[in-house]
Amino acid sequence: MHRFLEARVADYMTRDVVTVSPETTLRELEERFVQCDFNGFPVVEGGKLVGVVTKFDALKVFVFTTRTVVPQYDELVRVPARAIMTRDVITFSPETPLTACWQPG
Repeated sequence: MHRFLEARVADYMTRDVVTVSPETTLRELEERFVQCDFNGFPVVEGGKLVGVVTKFDALKVFVFTTRTVVPQYDELVRVPARAIMTRDVITFSPETPLTACWQPG
């Protein structure tokens, strides 16, 4: 337990990060989720982090409404990551204590 309390983000972070662009379509995201077995990807534009897109974000595209009982799949899979990504991303430096990642605020 003591070792965990001394751990830093660097001890657990992914170093070979797979990113997507804001224009990556939902169809391409589906393929990447399967291929990489990840639950989400950083969205990068011009070398800058602009958001994160997750499997949950992708699932929210397929919402049933009173107008549409069956979503138009071919149309929905063209939705870009930009439209569904989370923009307010919290980041940590590699030297941040791992326990600080779970603290609010």
